[in-house]
Amino acid sequence: GHLPGRKTIGTGALFTPPQMTRAAYLRAARANGRAGGLAVAITVLAGWALSLYASLFSRAVADGPLALRLMAVASTTWFHTALFITGHEAMHGLVSPGYPRINHAIGWFCTRAFAHLDYKTLLHAHWAHHRCPAQAGKDPDFHNGTHRGVIPWFATFMLGYMRVSQLAWMGASCALLAALTSPVRVLVGWVLPLLASSVQLFFFGTYLPHRDPDLASGKPYADRHRARSEYGWSSQFHLLSCLNFGLHHEHHTMPYIPWWRLHTVRFDKVGAPPEVA
Repeated sequence: GHLPGRKTIGTGALFTPPQMTRAAYLRAARANGRAGGLAVAITVLAGWALSLYASLFSRAVADGPLALRLMAVASTTWFHTALFITGHEAMHGLVSPGYPRINHAIGWFCTRAFAHLDYKTLLHAHWAHHRCPAQAGKDPDFHNGTHRGVIPWFATFMLGYMRVSQLAWMGASCALLAALTSPVRVLVGWVLPLLASSVQLFFFGTYLPHRDPDLASGKPYADRHRARSEYGWSSQFHLLSCLNFGLHHEHHTMPYIPWWRLHTVRFDKVGAPPEVA
């Protein structure tokens, strides 16, 4: 199953990609500047809050024409995805480089607001993923060697991160929002975008870049990072599809580059840099 050896994952070193020392990684992360990541995170949080408010509480949107409601679902889905990716940025120390307490506080809020996920579990699991990408039994995000297809892999992936306490909090949140608005608004305005966002994150950020070569038309992994990028897509499509998660080889090679700068280092445009020792 997923999250193998929870205790081992929980004690693994953070900020330690295979190509860099921890000190080199933290220096590279701080080189992005202190203001950019925080500004982007605040913008994402504001957009997420506004889109969710409109979908749940605005009569003009929630009870409006079908086309407007569909646009609201799409917008809320994208901002849900952006919310989780902001949490992911915090796991990389990129939301507020140099101020770890602020950085991880924002990451904690984003993962909780996304689906009451446990930030500490995600933080350790994500760095285990970077240390041993696409290795069954070592990478908590990879399939277990049996459930390799997109649907079974997604199912076991989701189950690996679910906890009873999380489901209880999700149920309580649904009940509270339904009491404040209506069950239909909660289903359409929050639950549906959350499910769509979860599929979006898994498909573009895990399955496509890390699937086995035989499931990728024989396309091999580029190198030891065992990740691929989709170079047939425009930068605009990468942004809309999953905030540049489709440039996944770049992310694993240079995990200190924030999502909003990945399109500037596309290997098909500027070439791959030598890895930092």
